Amino acid sequence: MGPLSEELRRLEAAAREQVEQLRKEIAELTGQLSVAEERVMRLQITRETVAEILDATDADEPAAEEAARRCFSDLRMRRGCRQQAGGMGRGDLTNAEWDRLESFLPRGGTRGGRWSDHRRVINGVLYRVRTGVQWRDLPERFGPWETVYKRHRRWSADGTWKMLLAQIQAAEDAAGRVDRDVSVDS
Repeated sequence: MGPLSEELRRLEAAAREQVEQLRKEIAELTGQLSVAEERVMRLQITRETVAEILDATDADEPAAEEAARRCFSDLRMRRGCRQQAGGMGRGDLTNAEWDRLESFLPRGGTRGGRWSDHRRVINGVLYRVRTGVQWRDLPERFGPWETVYKRHRRWSADGTWKMLLAQIQAAEDAAGRVDRDVSVDS
């Protein structure tokens, strides 16, 4: 256990230091990569949103240009441009659908105060049903995934979803918008 074992210990300690330094560098690069990926995703959403704004407002070019400028200036915002512009995602409730549904919804939570926006949470539930993603993979525009999950779970357990369906069906039937024709395909 002479000079050879001392040299081995020294080399082992140096190797451990190098491994630790490499781990730190990897962690830093991983963090930088996730920030870069988030920026790329926001930029893609922003470009798509600006294209939608321009397409939707061809008749009113000054308004479209102003919306596009505002959208790009909001790039630094964490939620991206779609939320800043007030736009809806594909499959979200339209304003007409929301107007019909809103009056039937529960007024507010009693546990911790105000509930977060029903429309955003319902759009999150609809997104999950439509795409089949895991709760944890819900996009940020629906708010925290836990909120969407807990509201859906609570409303399923206490019968709110069933109550909403029954009330909407009754309202649509009273307005004469229910088609009672039955079609059988053989």
